[in-house]
Amino acid sequence: PGAQNTPAAPAQPNQQVASLNNDGAAANSKFTQRLLADGTEVDSGPASVPGTPTAEGKSVAEQNVAAAAAAPPASAQSDTAPAETLTPNGPAASPQQTAPIGASEKMFLYEERIGQSSPTAIEGSVVWSVQHEAGQDGRQEATVQGAVTVPERNLSALVTFKRNSDPSLPASHLVEIVFSVPPNFEGGSIESVQRISMKRTEQDRGDALIAVPAKITDDFHMIALNDYPDARKANLDLMATRNWIDIPITYRNGRRALLTMEKGGSGTDAFNAAIKEWTALGDVSTSQ
Repeated sequence: PGAQNTPAAPAQPNQQVASLNNDGAAANSKFTQRLLADGTEVDSGPASVPGTPTAEGKSVAEQNVAAAAAAPPASAQSDTAPAETLTPNGPAASPQQTAPIGASEKMFLYEERIGQSSPTAIEGSVVWSVQHEAGQDGRQEATVQGAVTVPERNLSALVTFKRNSDPSLPASHLVEIVFSVPPNFEGGSIESVQRISMKRTEQDRGDALIAVPAKITDDFHMIALNDYPDARKANLDLMATRNWIDIPITYRNGRRALLTMEKGGSGTDAFNAAIKEWTALGDVSTSQ
């Protein structure tokens, strides 16, 4: 889909997009967990490897909140069949047009509903920009920020992609997500972030970044990207070349939802600029 200032929400859920399953890493995962270069964790089950389809794109017609609330522990998930997933309908993909950084791009919140075979699609928007902040060594470093707003739910989020400059942290890059929800938010709060998947189109299944998610506070979640050379290269390739981003989340009441965001022209420009700066700075790697 092209970059637009006022995107139209899809008329009905697309059966090829938006995973709302709960098979991601546990929210309290530690960043000391290490993932092998092939995308698997040493001690807590397999992680997604780019090039291998993730669970995005399946149907969750027979899923309900009870099933989501009864998810097995991380150590057992590798032997558990993947949960079916919600997928929304949308228009066919079209070539991207260049847009200035700061332009509003498409964003949708898909929420699981009891007794419904299709998720509820709620339109929002995301504004991409390049920011700079001091790294561990005091140097100013580029970050990519996506400011997400969903007026109908009074929900907002700031998604920040940044290079890791702390050598004590086993991660090449970090994704920080700070949510803001009203006191009467139907889901209670954001209980967990499952993963981040990068997709070519809104209808694509997508590939998950090789990473470990962790819940820092009720409002603050972080995803640490694997710092092995092969994983680092694969993750950067996905961030540079894919146009859509999926972030499956779980509410405190057990209901699943999905934030799906278009990079569009402004997001593509922001990621390209930041990745160029990250490459020039090199990587802080604790695995070499």
